Amino acid sequence: MDRLRGATSQCRASNPARGCERPAGRRFYFRPRGERSRRVVPGADRPGCGLGRSEAAHRATSVHQPDGRDHGVPLRRDAVAHPRRALRSLEPCRARKAQARDPASGAKHAWNRSATNRLSLRAKMNFEVTPEQQQLVDSVRFALAQECPTTLVREIIENGRAAEQPWKSARELGWTSIDLPETLGGLELGFTTLGLVIEQHGCCIAPGPFLATVSQFLPLVCEAGSPEQLERFAAPAGAGELTGALAIDHGRAAEHDPGESLRAHRDGDAWVLEGERSYVPDGEVANEIAVAARVDSGDGVGLFVIPQGAAKTQQVVALDASRPLAHLRFERVRIEPDRVLGTPGRSARALGRALERATVAASLECVGTCQTLMEMTVEHAKNRRQFDQPIGAFQAIQHKCADMFVQVEKARATAYFAMMALAEDDPRRALAASMAKAAASDCQRLVCKEGIQIHGGMGYTWESNVQLFVKRAKTLEALFGTGGAHRQRIADLLEV
Repeated sequence: MDRLRGATSQCRASNPARGCERPAGRRFYFRPRGERSRRVVPGADRPGCGLGRSEAAHRATSVHQPDGRDHGVPLRRDAVAHPRRALRSLEPCRARKAQARDPASGAKHAWNRSATNRLSLRAKMNFEVTPEQQQLVDSVRFALAQECPTTLVREIIENGRAAEQPWKSARELGWTSIDLPETLGGLELGFTTLGLVIEQHGCCIAPGPFLATVSQFLPLVCEAGSPEQLERFAAPAGAGELTGALAIDHGRAAEHDPGESLRAHRDGDAWVLEGERSYVPDGEVANEIAVAARVDSGDGVGLFVIPQGAAKTQQVVALDASRPLAHLRFERVRIEPDRVLGTPGRSARALGRALERATVAASLECVGTCQTLMEMTVEHAKNRRQFDQPIGAFQAIQHKCADMFVQVEKARATAYFAMMALAEDDPRRALAASMAKAAASDCQRLVCKEGIQIHGGMGYTWESNVQLFVKRAKTLEALFGTGGAHRQRIADLLEV
């Protein structure tokens, strides 16, 4: 041990340039800060130079002690540690970014915009709601508040009966025909106006077949149907005389793929369906069901309309009992030619465009649901008192409420962009639809978690209305592809 200790001392003493020589009589030796500095920056002109700061920064300090420590004197804010910093206060933002990308290029950009970037910079959309649309939104909000309170939702869940409201009001007030052309008896107000109405349905967690009929069944019939089929299916649905549903594979909906669980093959002039479809909204009560199946020819997509009772239906135990789901089993169901939408094998484009509308509609309803849940949570934080003050006075609760607000506004802005892209038939509509669904999924995840957390123990009880909104938001997140599936879709569209 003595030999090892002597060797260590000899090693330290043999390299005095490191500042490591141990004084005699001291077993442990702690180097002063100035000696450490001279090791970090060899040849420093004074002690303390180079400890995480440049030499110019140290020259900006007015007082230095001999031991290399600064005693409370801050550095000047205009000290220049790098020539690029001087550019920030002298040139505009665009020149700074260009210089940062390529210092030799001056104001010329060192990168080329892709076609997608050029399109996004060139196209601008107006996100303001017109006075007529605002009046319609106010009337829809008032009508739903009167006809569809949470007590009605609870009654439907407990009794298991079909909801007459707000479908009856939607039919009488013409909400079902907002996006239909005038030739079919519609109002032809566009998908933007319809999207605003759907968002209000989400705010009230309205039950009934409105969403399935207007945003799922009708778009597919209008995209692929013949004029005779539009008169037969679309016009009555727009008038509220029949209800519809859409049976697809939700696990492949983000890719606009019908999946392999349901196949169709030709039998003479007719087609035969064999397979099954799960989690069909209102599939047990809808009068007509639009079905996407796999065919062996062309692009592999076939679209059909089947009447109620043609397939064996079984109700599925759903998380949100106010929005019933059904499992459909097709056992050699024969489809006549007048119920075939478009041409089987050449229907992928129509299916994709219809699914984009259904996806954006589900995103808008999810945003509306999260909006009301956030408002309920903020109101609870104002009224719930602890330690002789509202819990909303605590900074931690304020941060959670602020995060919820930001997430809801981000999801709404993204959904509105997708809604307007569909209304204007913008080339970015597929990308915008997936972005809206991913943003809505993120929104519901945070808002539901923080909403339950702020409500505390009562947020987990059946007596609280929080669970009604959480269940609706979670159900909408699973429809037409999850957030992760749509992020993969975004990556595919951008070729990342």
